[in-house]
Amino acid sequence: MPTNSDVLMFKKSSVTTLSIHSCKYGQSETPNNLNEESTTNSTLSVSKAETVDMEPLMEVESENNIIITEMLASLSILEEAEASVFERHTFHQIPQIFPQLSGIIEVDSQEEIQANEPMETSIPERKPRPIRKAHLPDIENKRANVITEIINTERDYVKNLRDIHEGYYKQCQKAKDLFPHARMVTLFSNIVDIYKMHKKLLSCMEKSYNLEHPHLSEFGVCFMEQMPSFMMYAEYCKNHLDALEEWSKLIMVEKYTYFFEVCRMHQQMINLQLDGFLIMPVQKICRYPLLLKELLTTTLPSHPDIKYVEQSVIAMRKVLDAINTEKAKDEEEDKLLTFQRTVSNWLGEDLTFRSTQMVHRGDLVVILERGSRAKTFVTFLFDHQIILCKKDLIRRHKLYYKERIYIETGMVEDVIDGVDEEFDSRVKHAFKLRSKLFEDQCRLLFAKNLADKQLWLRSFHEERNIAEGDQFEESYYDFPALNQSTVTQEQLSFLSQPARRKSTKLRNFRGSIFA
Repeated sequence: MPTNSDVLMFKKSSVTTLSIHSCKYGQSETPNNLNEESTTNSTLSVSKAETVDMEPLMEVESENNIIITEMLASLSILEEAEASVFERHTFHQIPQIFPQLSGIIEVDSQEEIQANEPMETSIPERKPRPIRKAHLPDIENKRANVITEIINTERDYVKNLRDIHEGYYKQCQKAKDLFPHARMVTLFSNIVDIYKMHKKLLSCMEKSYNLEHPHLSEFGVCFMEQMPSFMMYAEYCKNHLDALEEWSKLIMVEKYTYFFEVCRMHQQMINLQLDGFLIMPVQKICRYPLLLKELLTTTLPSHPDIKYVEQSVIAMRKVLDAINTEKAKDEEEDKLLTFQRTVSNWLGEDLTFRSTQMVHRGDLVVILERGSRAKTFVTFLFDHQIILCKKDLIRRHKLYYKERIYIETGMVEDVIDGVDEEFDSRVKHAFKLRSKLFEDQCRLLFAKNLADKQLWLRSFHEERNIAEGDQFEESYYDFPALNQSTVTQEQLSFLSQPARRKSTKLRNFRGSIFA
């Protein structure tokens, strides 16, 4: 903290300081070859202002400038004091300065710090505009630029992965009371394996990089060697949202906030929080197809790397397709769990135990067994099972669980309109679900109209495709093939909607007018 004498001394010299440095803004700097006479004159003018002409200058200065000068004086003294504290104390003394961090952070030894130094490479530094060689064709110059871009971005990416591993992951491993194994898996997933794989990829690029002629470098072989390992990104991208959710909970606790910030300072990382580092692999895997495609377009057919680059482009597309498939499955699973939570009085196993997605839904009138009453159910068709629910009489959006039907143990039968002898009932737009295990167990279901019935039968066909692929038996269904070429899905959806009834109040109002 500044003393009173420091503030008084600064008040006396504040105007002088402003007059000396007033040439910094809006004026050009003084050349080095000025004669000594101008320097002597400026020195004399300063000394004269300090001794004789202080009072006239103070009269000219406005009161606002004096206040601003005093504030700047206090601020500068405080900044100097704070800087002196950080100069006297190194990072190893931080746990002693801040006692709340002594039980959280564990500082690496000098041997560990030396072991974690960045690896030296022979790759040239990034240049904003690579030098164009006139004797090379345009396509080879472009390929040299793409090669330089790939290897430079890979170096940056490996450095960021190393910062995550050395700065965050290892320190979290040491604080086992704060970061148990389950939390470590949630936060970092398999990022250590990704880091090891990219170190191998970068090492292969360094060996293949041609320093004098970059366009002759062969990176396609490097990508093909590590292509099977790229599939681990599917697991990381799948768990990324869980990691962000866990991080958002931890950052609300003060000791975890201190911990993450000290880890970042210790590793000398960029000013970015942990969530910013964890999203880097998700962003990077999306850039590889673009880089490889650009590399392919700039590679001549006679280049020795052309075959491996083509294979890398195809293989990387498959990797992205696999990642998107896993992501879609995860999203569908979340939808199923969300649906299950909205259904009251749920009984039995979870939906996700057997099913992966919802195929169709709608209202069906169901006779559960012979001689029973017909009931209206909100019916949900999933792969492998059907869920029957009832609506609340008052809150129509609320559903109650009633029954579950496993499709593998049953068979769908089409029913011709007329009188059904088995149920001794008149039927229209109906079909049956007959059990394969028990011959006397059968359920009769009624659709709203013919179009709705066609939609349900088509949905059962789609369900078998999802559940068993092309291996399911056509004899599973006992109804003629659907004519799907003449009626589109949109037309069926429109036809399946019930006819809108006219309001009773409007009909009574019209009757009273024309009476």
